[in-house]
Amino acid sequence: MRSSVKKIAVLAPDQESYPTVMGVVRYGRERGNWNVFVELDVDISTFRRLRSWDGHGVIAHVSTPEKARAIRQLSVPVVNLSSAIERLSVPRVTTDQEAIGASAARHLMERGFTRFAFLGIRGLWFSHLRQRGFERSVREAGYPCDTMHVGQEARSLLFWGQSTESVAEWLQGLTPPVGVMAVFDYLSAAVVQICGGIGLRVPYDVGVIGTDNDPTVCESTGVPLSSVSRDWFQQGYMAAKLLDRLMRGASAPKQDTLIQPGPVVQRRSTDVLVTDCPELAPGIRYIQEHLAKPFGTKALVRELGMSRRWLYTQFAKSFGCTPYDYVMRLRVDRAKQMLSRPDPVPLREIVEACGFSSERHLRTVMARVMGMSPSQYRRVCERVRAAT
Repeated sequence: MRSSVKKIAVLAPDQESYPTVMGVVRYGRERGNWNVFVELDVDISTFRRLRSWDGHGVIAHVSTPEKARAIRQLSVPVVNLSSAIERLSVPRVTTDQEAIGASAARHLMERGFTRFAFLGIRGLWFSHLRQRGFERSVREAGYPCDTMHVGQEARSLLFWGQSTESVAEWLQGLTPPVGVMAVFDYLSAAVVQICGGIGLRVPYDVGVIGTDNDPTVCESTGVPLSSVSRDWFQQGYMAAKLLDRLMRGASAPKQDTLIQPGPVVQRRSTDVLVTDCPELAPGIRYIQEHLAKPFGTKALVRELGMSRRWLYTQFAKSFGCTPYDYVMRLRVDRAKQMLSRPDPVPLREIVEACGFSSERHLRTVMARVMGMSPSQYRRVCERVRAAT
């Protein structure tokens, strides 16, 4: 009986890989005969040690040419989780990287942006794919997209505020308001920090979105960061399922196995609805800055110095809705951000922070705008966190 137990090594890059590992573990428990060995913070020496390991299969992030060479020397099946390198003779299970870019583009377009930019990293295949998905979506909608790339050595330097001059110059050359996608959360957080240092307001001048929905990064920036989430658990589960097939003698698939990205988790960095109407812009700023306070159409008419008829006409042209509906959309967006926090925020605090008149008012508006109650939306967010 003991000889039938399969020993599976999972080489994970860091503690953030926990949901992926749990996906592998879940599959192994369903099979009933897997022992999963997890190695964190791996380097090339870990890959080389596998040559003398008495196991049956490996799931790993094969993210460098050196790791790829080491993995090819193994006599057991291997499944790769990384999209850092374009072509490998190792079957891969990964998130659909182009779909990530397309999802970020759709989110920014939904916020009203009509100018876009992408910040990527040279030499990383997934950066190229995310850029391609982002640019295709933006340009198919008829909008321009600017791009910039930094070297891989700049990944941590940018986050810590070093070597930022070229990115700052690039950002200053963009015409606001502009929606910016950076290839992952660390780089997006750096964009938020750089914008603050050069006088660009996030999200009013620059809306910023990242990828991976790493709460440690997204919640710690000066302006909390919106991000495209990923279903890490499903990626681990499907990688284990493929490895099981390979260990039973099946041929490796010719194409990558792609997992669809999760939803966009919106935070403050894209909490805006943009208009290119210069006469309406002061009213939009007034709404965004006074969202927690009760006000009506009269306040907007007074702020803009325009007629009520003009106000309604411009909102219909820019947003396809009335001023009241626009305000409710922003209040619901802010409520969603508070409901999505891992530490539950009482409804009374959400009511006060978002400008609703009562908890009943909050429930009624969310049901009309989203088709779900605050408690239902909170449960959805809990499921997303469990998957990431």
